[in-house]
Amino acid sequence: MFYIDKENKLKQVIYTNSTTVWEEGPLNSLNLTVYDSPGTVRFGACWKGSFDGDLDFPGTPTTPLEYRRAITLWVAIDESTFEQWVWFNERPESWFPVIDKWQGKNVHAGVGCYSWDTSNTTYTMMVSKDNYAEFYWKDTTSSYTPTREHPIGQWRNATGVTIPQVYPSTSLGWLTYFYVQMADRSIRGYNITFAAENTTIVDEDTFFVSGPSGPIKGIGGTHLLTFTLRNSSEDRYEGLFVLYQTEGDDITVFTRSLAGGEFSNSKLPIPDN
Repeated sequence: MFYIDKENKLKQVIYTNSTTVWEEGPLNSLNLTVYDSPGTVRFGACWKGSFDGDLDFPGTPTTPLEYRRAITLWVAIDESTFEQWVWFNERPESWFPVIDKWQGKNVHAGVGCYSWDTSNTTYTMMVSKDNYAEFYWKDTTSSYTPTREHPIGQWRNATGVTIPQVYPSTSLGWLTYFYVQMADRSIRGYNITFAAENTTIVDEDTFFVSGPSGPIKGIGGTHLLTFTLRNSSEDRYEGLFVLYQTEGDDITVFTRSLAGGEFSNSKLPIPDN
C-alpha cells in the first residue's frame, strides 16, 4: 500500500503471508517528497504482472522479461512533472529511478496504466495541462526492427486517442473499459483497442455511468475504483462495477451487465468508527 504522509513524503507499507503484519517498505528510505499543493495531487502505482516496459535506468535486473514482476510508481514533483520509479520482485530491497521524467502533465489528475496483455507493450494514461486524457505506449520487443512510426524502448503518444474536456483532477481507471470524470462531473466509460501507435477508441461502445434520469455525477475529483467480476466456475464475466462518491460522505457502487444496459446502484455502508 502506498500513501502520502503529513510531511508530503511518499510511503510504502507491505503485508506478506509470511509475516501477516504491515511493515515499512524500502521506498520509505528514499525520502521521496511529493509536490506540495493546496489542491489535489495524485500519484499512481501500477503492477506490471508479466514484465516491465521501463528498462532505461542503472541496475536493471537481467532476469528474462517473461519472468519479471514489477511495480511502477509515478510521483508528482512539481506543478507539471511526474517522476517515475520501478521496483522489481527480483530486487525486493530497492527502487530504481527511471531516467526520463513525464513533463507537461496535469499532476492534479490521476495516472492510469495497462501492462498485462500478451505483448511486450505497456501503456500509461495521463492528463495534459489542457485537460485532455492522453494514452502513451512503449514496446520493448528486442527482436523487432524499429521504424519511425514504431520505435522500440521509447514512450510515444498514441495520438489517435485523446479525450478532451476531462475534469481537472479526475481519477483514471481501467479494467475492460477506461473510465474518466468529465468536466461536467459525469463519469464516462470508453472501450479502448490497445495497439501501440494504432490505439483507438471504439466510439459506439462509449457510455455514461447513468440511471433512469441520465448520467449520475460524482463530486469533483472523486476517486474511481473500477473492476469487472468474473464467474470462475463458468469462466465468464458477470458485470462491470464502478465505485465513486456522489455526495462526499458516501461510496456508491454502480453495476451493469458487460453486454450493456442500465446501471443499478446502491450505497456502501460506512461505519462512523
